[in-house]
Amino acid sequence: MRVFIDDLQETINKNFDKDYELALPNEPKEVDSFIQQYITKMFSIKINDKNVTYHYLGKEYESDMAFIYIEVENVTSIQSIEIRDEMLFDMFPDQKNIIKLFINDTKKTFFLTVDKQSDLLTL
Repeated sequence: MRVFIDDLQETINKNFDKDYELALPNEPKEVDSFIQQYITKMFSIKINDKNVTYHYLGKEYESDMAFIYIEVENVTSIQSIEIRDEMLFDMFPDQKNIIKLFINDTKKTFFLTVDKQSDLLTL
């Protein structure tokens, strides 16, 4: 996931009643925990009509972007994948989230908004 650092900072601070400044050398270690909690609440994946658990691996900062890494393990085949992504909608009602998938030679891009928070790709 790619998120502007200032948007992520504002979202974490508001949702968890904090006053953090992200991407600084002295960033509190608990920021990762709050990012993980926020993602778990706002982002979900279904594969073959079953909710899957993903693992938050961490984040990196580059320029004005935060790169957030998650991983889904033990997927043997995909007939369908549904993504629900409400991230940042609580802070920015005009937010548009772009999901790009490349599965089994099939490319699909989802454009998610506050009015359409999920989409499904059937293979």
